[in-house]
Amino acid sequence: MQTTGPAPANVGLPDNRIWGTQRARSLNLLVHADRLPDGRLDHDASVAFARRAANHVSTLVMYGDGSGNYQNQYEPKWTGVAAAWKRRDEELYHVVGRRIKRKMFPDEMETHAVNECMSTALVERWRVEEQVIVLTDNIIALQEIRDWVPGQGGANEAALQRLKRLDDLFAAQGVPVVVRFLKGRRFVEGHDVADVMARQLSCQRKKPKWSGDQWYLEREEYIFWKIKYWFWTMDNSAELNDGFGM
Repeated sequence: MQTTGPAPANVGLPDNRIWGTQRARSLNLLVHADRLPDGRLDHDASVAFARRAANHVSTLVMYGDGSGNYQNQYEPKWTGVAAAWKRRDEELYHVVGRRIKRKMFPDEMETHAVNECMSTALVERWRVEEQVIVLTDNIIALQEIRDWVPGQGGANEAALQRLKRLDDLFAAQGVPVVVRFLKGRRFVEGHDVADVMARQLSCQRKKPKWSGDQWYLEREEYIFWKIKYWFWTMDNSAELNDGFGM
């Protein structure tokens, strides 16, 4: 599936935004963000691409998301990161994730989520899947991935160094990787699964931890129970099961 395309030249732009598909400065992978003519992110185009890519047999699409549980003074300040994926003939999304027992800024947790997608794809990719697409809803993290220079990643340096190691492994296999922006909470199931999973991993609750977006509450509840059903059908790690009361 073609994921690259012409992008406007950066010359003359008043900022350093990602337009279309661009190369990362220190990585083999490409980054992509859909833009409207006025420069705003094209949310509809990002969602439309995700829906098309999900049905392409030669592409492994990974959805990543991160979540922090920092508001409640009586709960640990943990971060959850998760990755979800599914082939077109499968009923349920697979989901993996981990709990990081410290606070993070949003761009840092989303970079960790991209890593979760990349490391999972290395293991899960089928031979027929000739390329990997990672979808993230954090444009700042995407820009940092594009612009990173080794040793200059600040708080993200460790995560970006890990990303480079994963990126090099894909390059050695001849597998192209594109990390793309996807607008969150637009009823793209893979992203919703990663979102709900990351939020549960960020806390110790057995009951669902909602985002706080009332208009999306019914959707989040539906996704929570789909993940719970998936855990019931699979033999997963105790840490992951713990977040869903299994």
